[in-house]
Amino acid sequence: MVLPPSMHTSCSRDSFFRFLHSNKELIQARREEIKKLTDRMALLQQKLERYMRYGSGAGRFPLRDMLLYVLEFASTKPTPAEPHVKGHTSGMPPVHSRGIVIQTTENDEDAVASSYPEPVDGLYQFPWDPVEIPEYPAPRGVTEDEMSLVMTCLQRWRKEVEQDIQGLQDSIALLEETIELMYVDPSLHQVPYHLHAVLVHEGQANAGHYWAYIYNPPRKSWLKYNDISVTEASWEELERDSFGGLKNASAYCLMYIDEVLFRCAAGNGAEMLAGAAS
Repeated sequence: MVLPPSMHTSCSRDSFFRFLHSNKELIQARREEIKKLTDRMALLQQKLERYMRYGSGAGRFPLRDMLLYVLEFASTKPTPAEPHVKGHTSGMPPVHSRGIVIQTTENDEDAVASSYPEPVDGLYQFPWDPVEIPEYPAPRGVTEDEMSLVMTCLQRWRKEVEQDIQGLQDSIALLEETIELMYVDPSLHQVPYHLHAVLVHEGQANAGHYWAYIYNPPRKSWLKYNDISVTEASWEELERDSFGGLKNASAYCLMYIDEVLFRCAAGNGAEMLAGAAS
């Protein structure tokens, strides 16, 4: 029996074979159910992604963190600005008066008045100084009632967002567990099988090299058949070649035999070995 790639990573020495003709209808129903659950899980993951990468711009962030930052901002009390030294500020010395200039056109029409800093003792005064900004960002000019409303809304929204995220994560985890246990069914475990042989391919789809691992029940060991060479191999070597990623090699066919046949082969082989020894 040739198995799909998804089955290669789940091969084991012993298995309860569900790919039997008697299980065909049940397995087909389970596969359809798994597809529905997988589609449902994809939708939930998309919803969760919208919470975890929120925003309309290039940079997106978790929504619950953004609400937390706004809460921190809203709860910050404004601190008084550091007093600045009279007679100096960063290249803009203070002054005490402003002058007015009247500009007219050639026809003495459309007079325009404009003001400019008037020098006082060689200094100039500007209407606003960045030194007056608080040391840390904080809301200003907000009443207690306004602040109470804002804080109440932000706290409620953050709680709702956290509940939504937790609900989505729990639902996704439940779906993953349900899919994983879909084939854990006593009706599918009635015929035990043993892994008997593994065919391995190394190379590309149109060319390469093949070899096989076959279990020898009398010797209770794996044998590697590689062209004319037959050598004993360990289970670890079989796994390394079967799962791929090491030498561009991977198993493409797994062969199982009924446990009854497996025991018969082991018994007959043991008798043959005992007879040959005598």
